[in-house]
Order: sequence, then C-alpha cells, then structure tokens
Amino acid sequence: LALVKIGRPAIEPLMAAMKSRNDPVKWQAAAVLGLINDSNATEALSLALESNNSTVRYWGAASLGQIRDNRTRDALVSLLGDSNETVRNEAGWALKPLAGSGGGAEDLFIRLLKDEDPNRRMGAAHSLGDPAEVQAAPALIEALQDSEPGVRSEAAAALGRRSESQAIMPLIEILDDSEEQVRKDGIKALTEMGKQATE
Repeated sequence: LALVKIGRPAIEPLMAAMKSRNDPVKWQAAAVLGLINDSNATEALSLALESNNSTVRYWGAASLGQIRDNRTRDALVSLLGDSNETVRNEAGWALKPLAGSGGGAEDLFIRLLKDEDPNRRMGAAHSLGDPAEVQAAPALIEALQDSEPGVRSEAAAALGRRSESQAIMPLIEILDDSEEQVRKDGIKALTEMGKQATE
C-alpha cells in the first residue's frame, strides 16, 4: 500500500524487484505495478507471463489487465493456453479490453475455440461464459462436441453461467458423455438454468 501511494517513483525499483529469484517478491511486485497502473511497467509484467511460477504468471496477467496496453495482446492470448486454470481465466479477463476492433473480445474468443491448443480452447470457452458476449452461445454449443474433455466441460459451465435456453437440449445430450467431469458440468449447467430446463 505504501508503494502504491508513492506511485510512479516506485515503478523502476519494482521492475528491478521483478528480476528477483524469490517468487513471492516477484508476484507482489507485479501486483503493486498493476495497482500503480502505468504503461512503463508493461515489458516487465509481460516477462512475468513466462515465469515457471503460476502465481507470478497470474499477477502478471492481472496487472496487465489493469494497465490495458495493446502491446500485450499476443502474450495474453498465448497465456490462454496456460496449464493452470486460474491463470487461463485471468488471461481471458485481461484480454477483454484489448481484443481490438470488429467483434472485439467475443470474436477473438470464438475464433480461439478452434485453436489447436486445447488449453487455449478451454480458456476461450471459460471467457465466453459472460452473458455480455451476446453471440457466443452457438459457438459454445458446438464446443460441447470438442475432442478434448476439458473444453467440453468449460463450454458446459459457460453455457450454465449464460443460462441460454437454446443450450438446454445440447446440455442434456452430454449427460451421457464418456467423461464423468463433463457429465457433472452438464448437470450443474442445467441446474443453473432453473425452471426453464424443467420440461
């Protein structure tokens, strides 16, 4: 909190702290840089996305989401393929204001549902669970047939959060999926839809 109050004069020392071998120092420095919210920290935070420590990667993404520098878009898209679910989800959040023109974030995430990296497809499916993404339902319904169980699970969970009536029958169809977790996520999604799914 003291460093946040100091503000811009603290940025250079914090960026130096990002080079520490101590991961708690690195992720806390990243978090503070995000709170200071200055684009001069963009490069140091982008390097944090390559850390072997998932907490450092998470805070690097979270802080870049605060700073909203378009130069970090490609690095955050790559992070959507992270092996850690929490990191993937944070990368998706950070990408939303950076997705560019045209269809914006929604269009980007829909395209990424076809990515060759299954983790990136999972991250995209999770990000499309926001009901504000108005065109996402058909793409998520299609993702219920993905070859990767994790993508099917994320698509089911996203459809549940969106509470889309058009997803009811496709979600019922995955109740006989070969993977138990996919079936569980289908049940949870249908439960979240409530009365509209009863019939």
